[in-house]
Amino acid sequence: MVACCEGISVSTFRRPTMEDVAARAGVGRGTVSRVINESPRVSDAARLAVQRAIAALGYAPSAAARALATSRTNTVALVLRESPGRRYDDALVGALLRAVAAGLADGALRCWPVFAGAAGGAEITERLVLAGVDGVMVADAPRDDPLLAELAAHGVVAVAVGQLAGDVDAHGHALAAGMRSALGTPR
Repeated sequence: MVACCEGISVSTFRRPTMEDVAARAGVGRGTVSRVINESPRVSDAARLAVQRAIAALGYAPSAAARALATSRTNTVALVLRESPGRRYDDALVGALLRAVAAGLADGALRCWPVFAGAAGGAEITERLVLAGVDGVMVADAPRDDPLLAELAAHGVVAVAVGQLAGDVDAHGHALAAGMRSALGTPR
């Protein structure tokens, strides 16, 4: 910690990098990358050295760097739209978010809830495209929802499971399963 202003401290923690891991393990940056990506082209000794360095340093791969390298953010949006005639209560939203999260449980995909109000398809699509989401789950969409066509026109993978009613857990699990399937993300 470094004193910044009177009574305020600023943390100076720096996240460990792949270069830090490589230096500690006595290998090159490429070897660290191959270990992280589970390549079979790494000797057992090098793999063990890298794994130990990762544990000792507390290294975690950068999601931003991975997104740049793969052109994927591993983030999907869950769109909930309210209108004057349709309001979600906290219990329903909570149950739906828990069900979707359970369907995405292994952490391969992150869920970003988007409360869109009564905004039109183009406005929501623009927000989602700019955010760089890999896909969109629409929680309560009629078959002719213009949002689905707008997303498709922009090349965004979208999954919708009809009107939200009845078994919220089943609805959430169906959305998550559909998204995983559409993106080719294994369970």
